[in-house]
Amino acid sequence: MAVYKVKYYKECEHVMEVEASSEEEAIEKYKNFDCINDYEVQGITEEIINIEKV
Repeated sequence: MAVYKVKYYKECEHVMEVEASSEEEAIEKYKNFDCINDYEVQGITEEIINIEKV
């Protein structure tokens, strides 16, 4: 599996690294990350800026 860096903005810029077989799987893993779900509940918006294969 490849490693993807997901750069996203949530109050400030962050980078998350995930192991995935495709960019789509990397996005799915990012969205299923517990903290991301907490942000939505708290009303904090987040947005994916960039995804790159490392």
